[in-house]
Amino acid sequence: MFAQSRDFPRASGFVNDFAGIVSPDEKTSLNLFIGELERKTSAEIAIVTLTDIGEATIEEYAVDLFENWGIGKKDKDNGLLILLVAGIRKVRIEVGYGLEGIITDGLAGEIIRQKMVPYFQKGEFGKGLYYATATISHLIARESGVELSSMESLSRQEYQMTGAGEARRRILANLLFLILIFAFFGMRFFFFPLFFLRGGYWGGGSGGFGGGMGGFGGFGGGLSGGGGASGSW
Repeated sequence: MFAQSRDFPRASGFVNDFAGIVSPDEKTSLNLFIGELERKTSAEIAIVTLTDIGEATIEEYAVDLFENWGIGKKDKDNGLLILLVAGIRKVRIEVGYGLEGIITDGLAGEIIRQKMVPYFQKGEFGKGLYYATATISHLIARESGVELSSMESLSRQEYQMTGAGEARRRILANLLFLILIFAFFGMRFFFFPLFFLRGGYWGGGSGGFGGGMGGFGGFGGGLSGGGGASGSW
């Protein structure tokens, strides 16, 4: 990539509204979600709005900006970037390596379509970013086995995915798990059903990754491999 050759804006926090389309109240609410998520799971979300990115595609720019800022912790690559480019009416969710199992490419696309585009089409950019961030924060927190107090003011409809998207993601994950188990154990899998029932393979997510530092002191050096999704309105 060309992270070193581009001129990137400097991060001033989790929410970087260089396009001037997010209200102060919306920025405060976004920082509450992201700050609590970082403290309880160590995952880092960066929101960036720009008016223009030159000749680069939004996918190229997102990967390079992600690398330049180092979003996510270095040893976990658990960062996520939401990049909105108002001048070309496009948005990108760029996912770090460590979160690709939670925010898959398909799910990232659904979040854009369900939580962002309907608001962006009405010019309500802050609201679309708010609900998308709430949804992403909820999914990461749930997989990490923690609860976010900043979610309490929202209804479930505001941060949960609608339709079959979330159910499909779970079904595909379970199918992949079964295929891997069968490939590893072969026919022996069928002779040890009690082992799997007692082993708790279908249990909930593990505990949190560990607390982060309060406030914004720069990102932690994470990387992205290009996973995520893009959309337009």
